[in-house]
Amino acid sequence: MTYTILGCDPSVGRIGVAIATHSIAAGGYCQRVMSGVGAIASQAYADPRLLPVAVELLIAGAGPEEVVRHLGDVDPDYRYRQVALITPDGRGAAHTGDAVASRSGHVIGDGFVVAGNALSNELVTEAMAVAFADAVLEPIEERLLRALEAGRDAGGQQGGFYERSAALVVHESENFPDIDLRVDYHPTDAVSELRGVFVRYAPYLYIYNHVRTKEPERAALLTDEEWDPVPPET
Repeated sequence: MTYTILGCDPSVGRIGVAIATHSIAAGGYCQRVMSGVGAIASQAYADPRLLPVAVELLIAGAGPEEVVRHLGDVDPDYRYRQVALITPDGRGAAHTGDAVASRSGHVIGDGFVVAGNALSNELVTEAMAVAFADAVLEPIEERLLRALEAGRDAGGQQGGFYERSAALVVHESENFPDIDLRVDYHPTDAVSELRGVFVRYAPYLYIYNHVRTKEPERAALLTDEEWDPVPPET
């Protein structure tokens, strides 16, 4: 009962993942993103132990298809898994095991991979792929969020299950994420809640990731209004 998109913008080296699911706090164990290496997601009967294995293989020079095949060699329960990964140059691969729930599958396109399981209908992954492709002029984080929203609007998960957790993680060139936002629990609509968190966070991106980190002397001179550009909610 999960749908995920991994995407990249090779022109600037940004890469990330967005995920929504009925499970609680999925952002903490279903994905791994590493600058200059790739992004990977493990879902369905998720196994977080596969994530570092995939990262090590990518660092060693293995391509996406090779990584997906090797994970099947080391995981005796691979038929229960759904795995998706993408590299910063836009190469993608995915695996949907034959023991994963019905209405499950993946779509691999230009700079993205969509994967979903136990979906309400077969249009969910296609809607996510179209939304990502149509937003080609937007930053990668916006494209990922729009894809997640399109999946929800197309029906999301089967059986009336709500999206109770969601996450958005994006890396560029540093060894820490530019964006790492999570909704670990919302009773009915974690995707909308994630959008709300992102809207609040976006104005701080440059201050947090560049000024405060790389120009602390400049950061120390910022006015209160520059340091906190979004007025507090009343």
